[in-house]
Amino acid sequence: MVVESLAILAVILVMAAMFARSGRRIFSAFTLPLCSIPLFHIVGRVFRLSNIAVLDIAGFVVGVLLCLLFSKAFEQKRSRVGYLVFCCAFMAALLVAYLINAG
Repeated sequence: MVVESLAILAVILVMAAMFARSGRRIFSAFTLPLCSIPLFHIVGRVFRLSNIAVLDIAGFVVGVLLCLLFSKAFEQKRSRVGYLVFCCAFMAALLVAYLINAG
C-alpha cells in the first residue's frame, strides 16, 4: 500500500498548501497530524520492517497526540471536540484499512 499511502499524503499536503496559500496557515498546520499514519507506513515499507502493523499503530498514536496538542489552539470547546472527533475518526478508519490489508 505504498502507492496508496503516497496518494493519501499528496491529498493531505495539497489541502494544507491550499490553506496556506489562502492565508489560513493555522488551518494548514491542523491538517498535518493526518499525515502521520501514511508517513509511518511508508517508512516501514521503505526500510522493509517485518511487523508493519506495529508501526501503523505507532503512527496512529503519534497522530492522536498531535491532534490533542493542536486542539489546544481552539478557544471554543465545541470546535476543539469537533476537530478531535473528526481527526481521530479519519485516522482510525485509515488505521483499520492498513491493518486489514496487512493481514
